[in-house]
Amino acid sequence: MKKIILHIGQPKTGSSALQSYFYNNREKLESKKIGYYYPKYSYTPWFTYSNGSMILSEASIRLKEPQDKQKKQWLANHPSLDIFSIRLNLNIEEKTEQLKEDFSIFKEYARHYDTLIFSEELLWHNVYFYDNYFKIVKEIFDELIEEKTELDIVIYLRRQDKWILSKWKEDMRNEIASPLDFYETLKDYEEIGYLDYYYGLKQIEKNIDKKHIIVRSFDRNKFLQGNIINDFILSNKDIAYDDLLVEKSENVNVNIGVRTALALVSINKKKVDITDRDIRFYRASEIFNRYFDNDNNATIMSEKETKELLDRYISSNRLIEQEFLSGEELFSYETDKHKAIKPDTKRDNFNAYLLSIIAKYIVK
Repeated sequence: MKKIILHIGQPKTGSSALQSYFYNNREKLESKKIGYYYPKYSYTPWFTYSNGSMILSEASIRLKEPQDKQKKQWLANHPSLDIFSIRLNLNIEEKTEQLKEDFSIFKEYARHYDTLIFSEELLWHNVYFYDNYFKIVKEIFDELIEEKTELDIVIYLRRQDKWILSKWKEDMRNEIASPLDFYETLKDYEEIGYLDYYYGLKQIEKNIDKKHIIVRSFDRNKFLQGNIINDFILSNKDIAYDDLLVEKSENVNVNIGVRTALALVSINKKKVDITDRDIRFYRASEIFNRYFDNDNNATIMSEKETKELLDRYISSNRLIEQEFLSGEELFSYETDKHKAIKPDTKRDNFNAYLLSIIAKYIVK
């Protein structure tokens, strides 16, 4: 029986590090009959080491738009997360032909491996908007692999307060967030139920047996052998080879601090227009963060606000522990003692000016 290990995120939980590792170690994996097929074509407007983008793309072609008006409106307000908006920017006929070619190549590729790994973090995102989403995903794999298969879903979850802060900071770097204010962003995601991870897992369980849903905590203190690469390998028995382990995982997406993110808020409000804006400010934020933002662990929420947020989700998190983790703790609920930083218009505008100088004159 052929095994498929499908890693589905969630976003902001080290997916890029995992995908980079799989991509750069394909020969090593293949020597153990573990396949990480990388598609011939790109199916997203951005570069990624994700090979699950072709599964995401095929699913988007087969999907119907959400019937729920609130969900449709939410996606309309977040076009970078709306697979229908993304696919409208691509030639559907051309993409369909590309998928046919990639799938044809993959069918031959798959015959040579006992285990196949796929990774795409937006697959988790979509369970909140599309009913029976993984029914479609399963159908795609059934058509792709012409023998009996076993599908395991791997999902890393990050504590709600840490996830929303990381997501907001990353959105500021990419100028894709709406709204810009952190608390409005938090409200935005809560209204759609996005921070209720138990709901997302139960959506998957509609189509995937619970015993094939592997839930891991995105917490460096809980990783097996110290990093997410080793944790992923050791928590999946079909790929648990000692010589695939690493001393440390590559830091693919550099974390930025709250001060840097607040400077980017000021820039995004002003819609600063320079050549190659996105990539320049993305790189400039790393430089600014390295020299002018000395606390990447700072938060925005106070300890009281953090506790109130976690209290809203502790019951559903406990259900995950009971039903998916055999009672093992998902998160530690001890709040961090990091400094809470609040917006400061004068300082943030000055930092935005410095960041703009770096983007215009220093970043190549």
